[in-house]
Amino acid sequence: MPLGVAAIVLACYIAVVASHLASGGDVRDYIFLGTRYIEQSHASPAIRIDPHYHYLTNRHGYDGQFYYYIAADPVRARYYVDWNSYGRQAAAYRYGRILYPLLARTLTLGQSSWVPSTLLVVNLLGVALGTLAVAAWILRFGLPTWLALVYSFYPGVALGVLRDLADPLAFSFVAAAVFLLSFGGRYRLVWSVALFALAGLTRETTLLVPLLYALWRLVHRDWRSSTILGLGSAAPFLLWKLWLLVWLGSFALPHKVAPVLPFSGIAEEWHWRAADEIQMLGVVLPSLLIAAVALAAWLRKSRSPEILVLIANVIVFVIVLNPTSYVDIYGSARMAIGVPLFALFSLPTLLTRVRRPVWIVFAVCVALWAATLL
Repeated sequence: MPLGVAAIVLACYIAVVASHLASGGDVRDYIFLGTRYIEQSHASPAIRIDPHYHYLTNRHGYDGQFYYYIAADPVRARYYVDWNSYGRQAAAYRYGRILYPLLARTLTLGQSSWVPSTLLVVNLLGVALGTLAVAAWILRFGLPTWLALVYSFYPGVALGVLRDLADPLAFSFVAAAVFLLSFGGRYRLVWSVALFALAGLTRETTLLVPLLYALWRLVHRDWRSSTILGLGSAAPFLLWKLWLLVWLGSFALPHKVAPVLPFSGIAEEWHWRAADEIQMLGVVLPSLLIAAVALAAWLRKSRSPEILVLIANVIVFVIVLNPTSYVDIYGSARMAIGVPLFALFSLPTLLTRVRRPVWIVFAVCVALWAATLL
């Protein structure tokens, strides 16, 4: 049953966290805190160096720290962000993914010291929600619900949960939205649009999904639902960005544009390191294998919006992905979360035309993802 699979996933992640804490770890370890950006300002009493905590030795930390700063002090966190490729627009860029830190702050009930714990709790609940949605979808088509574990323990999802990043929550909203769009009853369009909008406010790259669903319906002359899907899903994010323009004076458009040549992103970051080989085997190769099967099914006229989204995710978030996301597996695997997710959503359609190749490719991809995670 879907609930059982979701409960198993939640229990596994809780066990990992509990083991870390029981061995003397700190819940703040999942934020991957550096000291560089904390020392950038003294504007916030909630964001300061704790002399009793051992910060990362590289001082830079990782992206989870910016969600932490925003959750701890939503107004003054803008003084503690990195500049990277966004320069002075970095604050608007970080605040653009507002929902994850906002939910974490809401759960603290005003106690900023609880933020490290609530960031983790939100993601744990998020991955359980995503698992539930995928398992429920698979069950509708008579497939074993344990296949949803492929999404739950995909490296990008696992790394996102254990590094306090917004990606697992964002794609869990997407998974729930896709399920409700097909099986949500009378108000399925309303519920799915609401969840797509929440996903967009969590991570803007997920808006590719509702826009493609809107395009699919537009091509099939369903003008009304196409308009609602496209505008309804994107409007809250656009309105939020307008507010950031007023408040912070920026739309946070990157200075570096994503490459247009296939694989130029990973080629630019390739240094013949083990880390590069892991990305090739754990992200690029499985995505290309799945895309090949999806394209074969499409050419055989076995088509669905899920297959369209799957192919688009491979193109946008693997083949022409920006070099900055190929610095390490943490970036590239997170960007490609949509690939295993929509491989699972596409599975019922794919099996109608290319059954044996699908299972073979799927097994190979699962093995590669598992090896990467381990």
